Amino acid sequence: MIRREITAVLTAVALLLGTCAVTGTAAASEQDSQATSADVAQSVSSTSADATLTLSRNRIGNVPDPADATLTLAVRAHAGDTYTITVPQSIANGNGTYAISDSEEVPPSIGTVTRRDDNASHATTFTYTFSASASFSVNIVLATRNNYYAQPTPIDGVGTSTKTITWSCNGTKLEPIEFTQVIRPVMKPTAITRVTPPSSSYKAIYANQNYTYRFALNETDGVYDDTSWSSAQVNSAVNHGTTIRIPVPKHFRLDQEATNVKNGFTDKTTIAQPDGVSGDIVITVPKGSGRQSWQAAPPYYLVGSYRTEPPQEVTELTAESPVSVDQTVVDPQGREQHLTATVPAWTEYLRPSGDSQLCDNGNTDCMAVSIGGNNTVNDLLLTKDSKLTTLNFVGFGNDSPMNVDDAVLEIKVPSGFDATAVVTPSNAQKLPDLTQYRYEVTLLDGTLMTGTVPAGGTIARSKDSPIRDITLYPNMLDSGADTDAGSSCTTFVDDNAACAGRTMVYVQGTLAGSYDDGTPVRSGDMITTSASLSVPSARQWDAKNRQWTSFSLTASVRQQVITTEELKASLGVYPSQAKRLPGSKDSGYISLWANLDGNQTTRSIHEPVFYYVLPRGVSYDEQIGVTTLNNHDGITVQPHVSAFQATDGRQVVKVDYTGTGYDYYTAQGSNNQVHLDIAPDTAAGSYPWEIYMVSPTTAMTASNAAGVPANHSYVGGASDHVYKVGEGTWAVSAPNAVMSGELSQGNLAYAFASQTGSDDKAAGNGDTTNYADPRTMRFAVTLTNGTPQRLTNLKEFVNVPQRDSGNGFSVQLTGPVTEISSDGSPVDGAYTVLYSTSPVVLTDAKGAVPSTDGFVTADQVTDWSKVRSLVIEMDVLPASAVAGRFVLTGIDPTLVHDAQKTVALSSGLYAQQADGTPMMPLVTRASDADAARITVTGHSTIRARLHWKDESGKDQYKDLDDLTKTYADNLDEFKRSDYPTSIGDFPQTDRALFPDGYALDESATAIIGNDSARYPEGGEPGAAQWNTMTRYNYDGSIVQYELVSQAPGVSVMPVTGTFSVWAWLACGLLTVFMAGLLPVMHLAPCRKGQRKEIPTPKE
Repeated sequence: MIRREITAVLTAVALLLGTCAVTGTAAASEQDSQATSADVAQSVSSTSADATLTLSRNRIGNVPDPADATLTLAVRAHAGDTYTITVPQSIANGNGTYAISDSEEVPPSIGTVTRRDDNASHATTFTYTFSASASFSVNIVLATRNNYYAQPTPIDGVGTSTKTITWSCNGTKLEPIEFTQVIRPVMKPTAITRVTPPSSSYKAIYANQNYTYRFALNETDGVYDDTSWSSAQVNSAVNHGTTIRIPVPKHFRLDQEATNVKNGFTDKTTIAQPDGVSGDIVITVPKGSGRQSWQAAPPYYLVGSYRTEPPQEVTELTAESPVSVDQTVVDPQGREQHLTATVPAWTEYLRPSGDSQLCDNGNTDCMAVSIGGNNTVNDLLLTKDSKLTTLNFVGFGNDSPMNVDDAVLEIKVPSGFDATAVVTPSNAQKLPDLTQYRYEVTLLDGTLMTGTVPAGGTIARSKDSPIRDITLYPNMLDSGADTDAGSSCTTFVDDNAACAGRTMVYVQGTLAGSYDDGTPVRSGDMITTSASLSVPSARQWDAKNRQWTSFSLTASVRQQVITTEELKASLGVYPSQAKRLPGSKDSGYISLWANLDGNQTTRSIHEPVFYYVLPRGVSYDEQIGVTTLNNHDGITVQPHVSAFQATDGRQVVKVDYTGTGYDYYTAQGSNNQVHLDIAPDTAAGSYPWEIYMVSPTTAMTASNAAGVPANHSYVGGASDHVYKVGEGTWAVSAPNAVMSGELSQGNLAYAFASQTGSDDKAAGNGDTTNYADPRTMRFAVTLTNGTPQRLTNLKEFVNVPQRDSGNGFSVQLTGPVTEISSDGSPVDGAYTVLYSTSPVVLTDAKGAVPSTDGFVTADQVTDWSKVRSLVIEMDVLPASAVAGRFVLTGIDPTLVHDAQKTVALSSGLYAQQADGTPMMPLVTRASDADAARITVTGHSTIRARLHWKDESGKDQYKDLDDLTKTYADNLDEFKRSDYPTSIGDFPQTDRALFPDGYALDESATAIIGNDSARYPEGGEPGAAQWNTMTRYNYDGSIVQYELVSQAPGVSVMPVTGTFSVWAWLACGLLTVFMAGLLPVMHLAPCRKGQRKEIPTPKE
């Protein structure tokens, strides 16, 4: 109680000192007078007059109750305030015990937060800058790192250390917060055990042949707890030098070379037996060497043999002393410390020699043979252009205690396979001492191929006849030697080249078109391949005939023939959300993603159509669009992207590949990303989203459920070949703040958003209910109370946009304010709306509220176009509640003239807090970045064509498509120079369209207006005018070129101008007359390099 009283006094003093004054730091335990264990984490805080910084726990790392620590800044901010918080990184050179998360977002309407990571000071600083007054809190999480995370080699400072968080307000340093970090590594080594054959299966082994043993240290890096995510080898995160001494059973000799190969160390670790047979084995791991849990390193392997005569009976051998471990670590103060451990002595048993029974129980369990199809679903694609490389994968192994030098592996290749080669396995670690294979390969035509191939070599058929039988004789199968299990690495048919490089036998080739007897291979056929492993010198018990027989075991696989039409694809989804607050632009994206479904047989979907059904209260960010388009080997196409509103109000983005010829590639990571904006008035919650697909030609696996969604409008009414690709939820968090949000919806917008657009001629959002009049413009305001306290006496003032220095035109209301939910449906609420014919003057002064004198209710409004402002009044807005959308519906009466102009809303929220004190006003002015805006745009398209009258006097037209041009209304000039003025200006493709016997009349070019055009009220048809700014009614105008008929035999030339027919004719006649040569034809050299043939006049 004493501490609480002192804190209360200090708080009161701080309030007198000012906003950033310090009150003190205290542990926030429930009972301050009770003593607590030093190991139990407690919260700790530091307080100033208007802010409190609290850390939820003062101990982090390898402590009794490891958990994240949350740092909370609770502030009653004023416009212009700046708070900084600097959090030390866990360690100076890596991950350490915790990661510093990003700060929670600050609502854009009240301020910003920035993050700066300083690698020099090893700290992260968050800066909060407030542009408006608000009561607000925000969290930063010190997220615990478990023992799996990568760490430096080694960490600087293992043990207990003190960390300090500093913070400031407007440059004034506040009382810091301290917490304790604990890094405590633990090793739990296990006794040495035999790997092959395992000690659990074979108690005794043979003398004078190699066996493999393992020793696991199981050491954690100690950043989280004592047990999880340990490393089998010395943990490099804490190791400053480790020595492991292993006394061995009598007669044991380490095979140095085999041990090195088996371990394959890439650091400076060494394993040696300096004193030779029966001497201790020493594992030396210098500083920086070793492995960490994330590297999934195996334990230490010891390969060796017992160099002694085989005993007459099973004999026990035990080392004289236990295994010992001594590791050096360095604490935060730079002092060396030692971790030590011991393990029970190594024990082994030797068996007598001369037993030809491989497996102790007389069965075949100690040997292995396995076989897999070309893919894991065992489908074979019947195709003329096969890309298949491997028909079957075969594995084998020896888990008996005996080295085998007479094993025989036989593979029977079935009819229907065009087998061309067999690839043999080689691996010094897995198949020690196996250096070559003797082989016998039989072809379909009876040819027998024999010889020897080095391990890893390929045996190719000697002629164009498929392989039908393969027999391999490995020179040695050591005890414990084995290949990888015989299996494919892919579900895809006709595409397993990526499976190359593994340790197993590869039977290469393709599916044939017919069987050996000439019968065609057909869809649905089943083809079986078998493999057998035998050891002639060993015995097994035949239980059926109750006798010992030669050792042999067999495996087989059956594959089914399918056609292209039977291929199935699979696809998944991937969301990425970076922002969660209402009003967040580009809060993240939802996208398509490769699906690891085990049954897909193709990576391609031909011309799919995707439907992204967005969460409620979230809209498609058209400015960003669809990013990271799907591609395969650098090839991509641009799908057609559009958006529409489903019947339940949710927005749907359609990504359509129809008609592109594109085969969508399913094995790509995140692609076709649709970016999402969260509406400012979206309530906190988790909102579902889905992605559907229409795939007319490619079937999907069961992981993509087929069927039309319950809401048919989600897929645009499609009913066939519809699949659900995936689904998820989009999180919206309630900011711990009071906010007034604004939205707009022009006639081009499918949904409300912060900034939208309208077209100057027609609505383009498909909403025929609300936008039957294209001049319609809608604005909305929303009130959010994200604080834990209620608000009272709320007044939200809104100015209807009017033309002034900030707005390009005026908006006229057409009726009263309505309240709808974020999905567009009407709702009822306890509120009152009053209207005024004068604009309201919004003030930022705390406690000052604009007057409502002269405001009237909706039933008293006689002319909605005269309303200039309104106020929404509410008695109470509960904690964590949202009111609105309150929608203002109006028109732009001068829409057709307003392209390139913008209007913005201005509003102000005034209220009282729960204790009756006034809240700082939240004012949004039209010039503010977060003000709701509508921008009018428009484009006019002008065509060009030829016109002439044919011999019968009928009008003929020919469009000049290359001269069709589109201009931005009120922005682009319609220039005469954009179009040809003489025959020489036309491109050759257009001149080719001129009919024979007609010439261009350059003086008769006309512009034909679109008299049938219908515009919003206030617009009227018109025609484009040369060299003027493009207007709305230029759209549809036609530049018409007139052609006139010429006399027969006269070449087509311009009618007027320097190079016209008449100019040439006059020049020619004058020349002829001067020469006195009429009536002969004359070539008139009127211009250098130019001649024109003139017809001879008739008598």
